[in-house]
Amino acid sequence: MKKNAFLTALVLSSGSSFAGETTTPVAAQISADQIPCSSSCSSCLKNSNLFLSGGVDFLGIDGEDTQFFTGRVGYTFGGTDEYSQALFLEVGWLDHDDSDGLLFDDTYAIPVTANYEYRRALFSCLNLYLGGGAGVAYVNSDTVNQVGVQVESDNEFALYAQAFAGLTVCLTENIEAYWGVRYIWTDDFGVTSGLNEWSVGGGLRYIF
Repeated sequence: MKKNAFLTALVLSSGSSFAGETTTPVAAQISADQIPCSSSCSSCLKNSNLFLSGGVDFLGIDGEDTQFFTGRVGYTFGGTDEYSQALFLEVGWLDHDDSDGLLFDDTYAIPVTANYEYRRALFSCLNLYLGGGAGVAYVNSDTVNQVGVQVESDNEFALYAQAFAGLTVCLTENIEAYWGVRYIWTDDFGVTSGLNEWSVGGGLRYIF
């Protein structure tokens, strides 16, 4: 009898002790800051640091496809969940060949510009960007005849300006891809009076 009473008391005391304990799963007790985010999109605009980027644009000069390669180094600042801004230096390389049947002209330009860019969050990992910049371009032009004899050579610095807009997508917290349109203007470009062109292109940006 005493043995049965002892077992009954032991069971009741065990039940009361378990009733007082929490049944919350262990995972739910971890703070939100300790849970790794499965997507980097929420941090993409917040990065405020140095970046490097490179890309290529395609434009038509005199009806011919011309490639415009660019490299950028800059700083992203003022980042929030909604927008960010950037200042960057861009150096480009644009090479264009032209011919009228008698003379062949090879012109290349190296524009160097200071630029401002504003980015705005759209949805998910997609952001809108727009901006512009200005600077100078070193323009070199060599003209040869049909037998390859140089008949003219010219090199000088020209004023250069651009405006751009497009979309960026956050691939990781540090890498973005971008694509869009660009308006290019110069007051001189080889044998032409200057450039007044639109281009389309894209590239990648790495944020340190």
